Amino acid sequence: MSTGDLDPRERPESGPPGPNPEPEHAGTREQAWERLRSAFGLSSWRSQALAGVLCALLGFAFVAQIQQTEESGLSQLSETELVRVLDDIDDRNARLESEASQLSRDEQELESGSNQREAARQQARDRVEALSILAGTVAVTGPGIVATIDGSAGVVTAANLVTFVQELRDAGAEAIDINGTRVVVDTYFTESEDGRLRVAGTDLSRPITITAIGEPDTMATAMRIPGGVADTIEQRGGRFTVETHDAVDIDSVVAPAEGEDVDKGGEGGG
Repeated sequence: MSTGDLDPRERPESGPPGPNPEPEHAGTREQAWERLRSAFGLSSWRSQALAGVLCALLGFAFVAQIQQTEESGLSQLSETELVRVLDDIDDRNARLESEASQLSRDEQELESGSNQREAARQQARDRVEALSILAGTVAVTGPGIVATIDGSAGVVTAANLVTFVQELRDAGAEAIDINGTRVVVDTYFTESEDGRLRVAGTDLSRPITITAIGEPDTMATAMRIPGGVADTIEQRGGRFTVETHDAVDIDSVVAPAEGEDVDKGGEGGG
């Protein structure tokens, strides 16, 4: 009797089951771990991509919602309300333009005030300088003339010098010096019985040199007018010359008036 014909109860008992056989082509342990890592890596990349897409969609939806809300907010306003909104905008623009104009005016006033103060200071400085020159308290340099007068006693008189100074001032002389003495408004000229001349108490030697600062051609022409002081001196036999210069120096200044010996009988320089 063959084994296949035995009754199941008569089949010999088999031993305990052994370990599960490994599947075919199962590979090594390292290959299995590699497959697991690949599976998890692919899943992580897909999750990140999906999260990025969701964030982009949510952002787009949020912006669209805001725009829709704004548009719907204006579209839901009535015509009267829209007109009120436009009026408010116009009022704000008008206020801004008014403030800008006021700021511009303030800036101009500040600049103008600064310019006016600077102009006033400059005018004051110019006035002080002009008064100082007229008073003879400062030395001065500028274009002018140098005139020379010579003659014997009696040819040139104190009155001639007074007239000479007056003609120079009428011609625009700013400063005058005679033989090193500064001539100002209270300068006086005297003449002794023997014909000696004095200016502000100082003897004048001959030839007399007169230096004047001003417009050279105008002063030179004024000295040469017919019947003027130069013409008178030459008719008496004296000599008179005048030269124009682009720059002459007057270094003399007025001495203090205190203690000055003034000859009351002399003729004033005017």
